[in-house]
Amino acid sequence: MPRPRMKIETIREILRLDSMDFSAREIARSVNKGSSSVNDIIRKARSAGVEWSAAKKIDDQALEERLYPKSEVVREGKAEPDFPHVLKELKKKGVTRQLLWEEYKEKNSGSRHYSYPQFCKLYNVWLGKNRKPSMRQTHKAGEKCFVDYAGMTVNITDPDTGEVRGAQIFVGVMGASNYIFAEAVESQALESWLGSHTRMLEFFCGVPRVIVPDNLKSGVTRACRYDPEINSSYVQWAHHYGTAIIPARPRKPKDKAKAESGVQIVERSVLAPIRNERFFSLGQLNGRVKQIMVEVNSKPFQKLPGCRREQFEKVDLPEMGELPANRYEYVDIKRAR
Repeated sequence: MPRPRMKIETIREILRLDSMDFSAREIARSVNKGSSSVNDIIRKARSAGVEWSAAKKIDDQALEERLYPKSEVVREGKAEPDFPHVLKELKKKGVTRQLLWEEYKEKNSGSRHYSYPQFCKLYNVWLGKNRKPSMRQTHKAGEKCFVDYAGMTVNITDPDTGEVRGAQIFVGVMGASNYIFAEAVESQALESWLGSHTRMLEFFCGVPRVIVPDNLKSGVTRACRYDPEINSSYVQWAHHYGTAIIPARPRKPKDKAKAESGVQIVERSVLAPIRNERFFSLGQLNGRVKQIMVEVNSKPFQKLPGCRREQFEKVDLPEMGELPANRYEYVDIKRAR
């Protein structure tokens, strides 16, 4: 029996993210593997009828044996799917490739049709040939939250010693509604980074399907356009909250446009107005930031009806996942020598 080309833990993560309807490219970026390798695992799982709900209940050996049977011979002369129709339908909420394949199969029940893995593979090939070089991103409700640190810092003065230190400003923005979370933290260290994420989800009262960070060291150990390595503690945090971490690609500003816009709003509407105020504790500073952010999120849009808060409650929140019963507890993961 051939051995898998990647760790069984990585295979399980691929199946978990695939069950959440992420694309192979998104999964590849999250698990630090090539898209072709991810597609191969997904194809094998679907050919073997292995769903994530079943995979997480069996041991590693049983999962490996089910994923690596003898290869199947691809038949030819089948009815061709209408891929332009598939692309159009996939933009509708709730429509999946599985559903469209079932409709294709039913429509061509009297003729030979492609299996689901073959259907997906052909669609990916067609999509690669017809994708525009650049297109405006449209964010689905409750799907993505973009996170980053502001470039500006705010000084905090120690009331006893007079020592002044700069507090970092963490910013999170929901993709569909532009609802913004902001808070001050002592540093950009991993523990502060994950703590801000936790408090952000509690502020949102829900969990988005994807967290999109920039390639800062706290979240991404090694930045790369195709396969960034995500910090182990960050992955553990994502497992706890049932979300996925898909970093923005380096030198791809459209991937993090929402985060940059949110940071700019926080810098102009929050940090600039309080630049001459003095703060003697992190709690005092965060109280001021929270006060102004309520105003920012309640400010009416210039060209759209409502405000960020109303759009979030109407669009994003109903589609977000539920918070787990217990809060994430930080664990520092290191490789021992």
